Amino acid sequence: MKIEVKNKYSNADIYAQPVCDPIPKEKFIKYLREGVDDIFSGKEIQLDVNCSYINILESYLNKYGIESVIPGEEFFAELWDRMMKDGDYCGKNYKIHTRKKVARAMRKIVNEYFLPKGITKRRVLLEVEMARYKRFFRLTKTSQDAIRWFEENGKRVKATPFYVKEQNEDIDAIDVSKMEFRIILQVTNQKLLPVTISQKIYAAMRVLDIVGKNGFEEITNDDVKKFLDYCSNSNLKKKDDYKADAATFFMNIKSQRFIKRNPFSDVSLKRNS
Repeated sequence: MKIEVKNKYSNADIYAQPVCDPIPKEKFIKYLREGVDDIFSGKEIQLDVNCSYINILESYLNKYGIESVIPGEEFFAELWDRMMKDGDYCGKNYKIHTRKKVARAMRKIVNEYFLPKGITKRRVLLEVEMARYKRFFRLTKTSQDAIRWFEENGKRVKATPFYVKEQNEDIDAIDVSKMEFRIILQVTNQKLLPVTISQKIYAAMRVLDIVGKNGFEEITNDDVKKFLDYCSNSNLKKKDDYKADAATFFMNIKSQRFIKRNPFSDVSLKRNS
């Protein structure tokens, strides 16, 4: 079974755009009521509850003099923040748990009714999802391109051990115990699974967060040491996996010349058993 990853970075540019053009307040409320009728048809209790949420939202728009709406992430974030501070709508003061449900319910209607109807052009993301894209847009252009490439083309990396004999050493007189042992990392032709790719991108971006940089091409050996120290001293459950994920990502993007050198070339690919 093929597993799809929602909200891929390859689609990031979609989420940098508004969900739609401004919708006049009256038309926006009309669409919401149509959406509630459509989504909760035959479910009387849920229909009544969501209709009450629309009434609260309409009172909110009137209270703050909002005459047109672009029902995207910024609109719902502002709606949430204002309602957490002020519960006076429709002539009564609503409790926090009710105010929280207004923004969530309206976003559900926008995604499940507005989008299929073509009123909006894309999904409205949750705050945690949008934060992920904002972090992506702060990256250098090279790093954004590297992530997009890896998301579609990421491959497994193989660690191959080998011994190096001294120069001019007689092949018949080699003493293996005195030979230098090395590891070569090679990108294979075996593609990674989408979920695995997502994990490795997360690890690589975590490297940037830990060292305070916005580009993979900016990472130095000292940054790698800082990252490894972080893994050793943190409460991560699978520290080796975390390090191997980052190393695999960097090996992949080095193979495509997104970076000139791979500062993770000496990091083990050994994973937690």
